Amino acid sequence: MIDKRLTEENLPYFLDAIANFKKTKTLVIGDVMLDEYLWGDVERISQEAPVPVVKVNKKTHRLGGASNVANNINTIGGQVLTCGVIGDDVNGSILLETMANKGISTECILTVKGRITTKKTRIIARNQQVVRCDEEDLEFLENDDFKRYWKIIENSIDSVDAILIEDYGKGIVTPELLSTILPLALEKNKIISIDPKVEHVKLYNGVSVITPNHHELSTALGVKLKSFDQIKEAGLKLLKDLNCKTVLVTCGEKGMLLIEDDKISHIETVAEEVYDVTGAGDTVIAVMTMGLASNLPPIDAAIISNQAAGLVIKEVGAATVTSEQLQKALIKNMKTHNS
Repeated sequence: MIDKRLTEENLPYFLDAIANFKKTKTLVIGDVMLDEYLWGDVERISQEAPVPVVKVNKKTHRLGGASNVANNINTIGGQVLTCGVIGDDVNGSILLETMANKGISTECILTVKGRITTKKTRIIARNQQVVRCDEEDLEFLENDDFKRYWKIIENSIDSVDAILIEDYGKGIVTPELLSTILPLALEKNKIISIDPKVEHVKLYNGVSVITPNHHELSTALGVKLKSFDQIKEAGLKLLKDLNCKTVLVTCGEKGMLLIEDDKISHIETVAEEVYDVTGAGDTVIAVMTMGLASNLPPIDAAIISNQAAGLVIKEVGAATVTSEQLQKALIKNMKTHNS
């Protein structure tokens, strides 16, 4: 069942909220990645080892990580600056070209000589992922490169409404960066949203929203979460431990839990078909951030982000939605669940 707030009476409000996302501007900070897809068919097993032989017939590139979050914001119509780091390599050039082709600014991307641009290569056979190969550099930035990176952030922060940190643990979002940017963002009264890496969870103090999935929540707190009630209790603990405003826990087919103070709201999933959950978390945090940046209550921002996630998981690979698609989905789901 869809959230009870999404009624025919409230529908114009939600549709206008989505339209107003275009007025927001978000600074996305974190690990930009290139997603490469090799598409093909499997017709036999290798004689060299018991593995399928994939005959590749197409290669495509998509934006991943923080760059996929930026792509989500851009596709829905929000304004976005992407502050990430790439190497001076072929994959970095492809990533920049892919961003530019989608109309996403690359002015805040730092190129570091000798660094490897993060690339994830997925081999897909008949819409099923066979294997993934990662190329990445997990080292922290050298001091001079960190200073250059911080200068880009510092020069951008006043022009945005929200700061979204995508922490994939690829060496860009470090304790030093967090201890520098979070106090500044709080001082400037910016919306701060975090897609967390569990190793850094204690460093996200005071943020506007943090969006762990239930596995990340379990790892971050060091407890096994076997029931929905345990997930709720863990979310409340994280909220209090971090002194943050909102925790949004994504729970797969069970939907999402929004935790504010002592209030917990369960937003059930609206997905009818699930092909690939890759990038769904990116969509959730992108839409949630734009919602908060446009002064929506957290519950309404979460409802819209849930609708967006329900659309992207119907496609293979990291996908995005437009504002028009999201509005149509809201209308369809409102009619379906209130008929």
